[in-house]
Amino acid sequence: MELVSILVRTCERPQILREALESIRKQTYPAIEVIVVEDGRNTAQNMVETEFKDLNLKYKCTGERKGRVAAGNLAMSMASGSYLNFLDDDDYLLSEHVEILMHALEKSQNKAAYAVAYESIVEYDKKRAKYKEYKRWVRYRQPFNRVYLTFNNYIPIQSILFSRTLYEKLGGFDEQMDFLEDWEMWVRYSTETDFLFVNRETSVYRVPKKKVKRDTGMYQAYQQTVEKFKKYERPQTYYEISKELEYILEEVKTPGWKRGLKKIRDRVLYKDGEQK
Repeated sequence: MELVSILVRTCERPQILREALESIRKQTYPAIEVIVVEDGRNTAQNMVETEFKDLNLKYKCTGERKGRVAAGNLAMSMASGSYLNFLDDDDYLLSEHVEILMHALEKSQNKAAYAVAYESIVEYDKKRAKYKEYKRWVRYRQPFNRVYLTFNNYIPIQSILFSRTLYEKLGGFDEQMDFLEDWEMWVRYSTETDFLFVNRETSVYRVPKKKVKRDTGMYQAYQQTVEKFKKYERPQTYYEISKELEYILEEVKTPGWKRGLKKIRDRVLYKDGEQK
């Protein structure tokens, strides 16, 4: 049985981390290693090592703040598993998450598989040290489409399980990035393999009810990420690209976007100047 490493990034909030670790404890897949990397002081170390002794767990703190990207790369470097799966401390997995994705990959040639995730709209109650959920819904139920992935990150970080061979060949997070590091990595990994889509809900990620103000860094990260996509190459036939664009055309509702994408589709399908 292949070992799966679940990589947990946290930052000095053990009361939130506890629920994520409990969701790992409930996994039905037995061969799991847990890597917890705390960005900053070792605030959660005592809780992790006393309450979760039963888990096959490694804990490491960075001592000083390095940022979540560096913490994620440290976690990947510590992992022993044949497959890796991120789980940030404020998200959690449903009990069959790992088993469902591993079962799907066993029957596939693909090196990564992702499932549907619930988005939970929440508010954190500091007094009770608990989240209050206002709404739970599915934002993305998106079959794999390589072209569409370069427009929209429809793969929440905890929803995907991937082979460590992708990490070994293509590297981890780009440490020049502060945001959208997972999206950039998924697009990079997609140059090596298709991702298998499993149409089952297996995880939950949380979004604050009161939107946190993003500084200009998020916009800059988006521009930086899209710019990086230009250098990633993967051989595809005209037909494969056309089929991916056809799917996007079905999803796009804005007339202007639809006309533009049709022009791109026709140029790809019939080559320059050959369309009827």
